[in-house]
Amino acid sequence: MTSPSDTAPLGLLCLDTHFAKPPGHIRCTGSLPFPVRKAVVKGTTIAELLERPSLEFFAPFLDAARELEQAGCAAITGSCGFMALYQRELAEQVSIPVFSSSLIQIPLMHQMAGRRGRVGVITARASALTPAHFAAVGAGETPVAVIGMEDKPEFSEVILQNKRTQIDEEKLTAELAAAGRQMLEVAPDVTSVVLECTDLPPYAHALQAAIGLPVADLTTLATMVHEITARGAYEGRVQYD
Repeated sequence: MTSPSDTAPLGLLCLDTHFAKPPGHIRCTGSLPFPVRKAVVKGTTIAELLERPSLEFFAPFLDAARELEQAGCAAITGSCGFMALYQRELAEQVSIPVFSSSLIQIPLMHQMAGRRGRVGVITARASALTPAHFAAVGAGETPVAVIGMEDKPEFSEVILQNKRTQIDEEKLTAELAAAGRQMLEVAPDVTSVVLECTDLPPYAHALQAAIGLPVADLTTLATMVHEITARGAYEGRVQYD
């Protein structure tokens, strides 16, 4: 199949953060095999989105989404899974597809496992991820097991507390793998995992190696949506076998 068209980039709503974005992070150029156009939601931090998840703060997200739509983007996503709360409102206000959060994949992952067990969700802060977030993306009825990264020192200091901008990737890789193992200890019926946090996909391979389960995140979803919205022609010869 030909590569997706470069004329229909994915639009990305970015929080106002400045820590390192390693390869695999959706905000790191080259992480996805197609163009990404960014729009920063000025003044909106991770802490605000986690601690004050209200439609009160929706206006700047909508402004950024409309900017991306007007720029010709084929679809819009967000740079934080907690944007799930704004899924319906964003999708209603723009005319292009919106997938605000990786959490949209939860029902899909559950169906793929024959509706057995639970879908594991690894999030930045477990206490901040509420039933409202799941309901907003159509995952309110899907059984989940949630574990947070807030007690992991490297993740917490860089991502949540904004103490520094550099990430020790070896430490963060180990922390994510440990979180996955902890999840299975308390929820052995987990059949797959969705990473809520957009900062975790660079280390998803290590998580999968540690727990041996399918792992979905925002990059897997973005790749699928781009293929849907920017189809290319197939190449090669006809076969009859």
